[in-house]
Amino acid sequence: MRVEPTDHGARGYLAGLESCESVWACPVCSARIWARRRDDLDRVAAWARDQGARSWLLTLTVRHRARHDLRALRQGIALAWTKFISGRFWQSFRQFLGCVGYVRRMEITWGRRHGWHPHLHVQIHLRRDLDDEPLAELWRARLATRWRECVERVLGAEHVPDLWRGCDLRVHDRAHAYLGESSLELSDADAKRARRRSRLSIGQLADLVAAGVRADASRSTRERYARAARAWCEYVLATRGARALTWSVGLRRAAGLIEDEDLADAEADAAEAVRSPVLATLEGQIWSERVRWRYREICGLLEAAERGDVDALVRA
Repeated sequence: MRVEPTDHGARGYLAGLESCESVWACPVCSARIWARRRDDLDRVAAWARDQGARSWLLTLTVRHRARHDLRALRQGIALAWTKFISGRFWQSFRQFLGCVGYVRRMEITWGRRHGWHPHLHVQIHLRRDLDDEPLAELWRARLATRWRECVERVLGAEHVPDLWRGCDLRVHDRAHAYLGESSLELSDADAKRARRRSRLSIGQLADLVAAGVRADASRSTRERYARAARAWCEYVLATRGARALTWSVGLRRAAGLIEDEDLADAEADAAEAVRSPVLATLEGQIWSERVRWRYREICGLLEAAERGDVDALVRA
């Protein structure tokens, strides 16, 4: 158990516990990881502005049906992107528009009617502004054509998107904030609306599954819930081990960040440990058998730690 000083007082938290490190499906790990990624995105965006670059948001999608497997779609889109940024076309795009780097995020939504909808959001930092509308439309058309070719080579003709719907490029000065939003963050209002929408975000799908279904619910309601639960399980398995963000080569280093995200996280954990002294320790067997599932007692431990009340902490 550690205590960390903050601007709003001491914050007690549990350390040394095994974690899944899933940025896709775990609300605890996702919140912690995305907090760091948002800081990285802010620093990169500030560095790009200092270089005279403007932020553009490129969105790339593919055709999909309810029968399509999420893992195959996700891996296919990632491979299509690799082909998209390789070769002479991408080099000419970077040189002509003065691209200083990009950050890519894959976002996934699900609908009962059309199934999985994985798509890419890419923040591109360009020094040259596309104020000329014909020039901007020309590059949008060229990017869309190139994306269609890459999708067809990797996933086949059935996944090739429409020329104007599969690719969108627009100015987005807050793209770094948009990319840094956690997919599991969800408000109560969104959760209520999720049940009426044809397409759900992952946070809405998770909330729908976690809410469960009443024992006296109708057969159709139970079937819809079972389908949503199967979709959630498929999502967890399909995203395991995948990276949430992909950075262009050298972008993090140029912005003053550590190139390797895992190494950067390890250094951040070490720095946090230095700032947060250990106030108490528990043996693993005691934690597993007597503390782990007693949430009220855990809150009491943390509150005593934050107050610095060692006597109360020992009694607890």
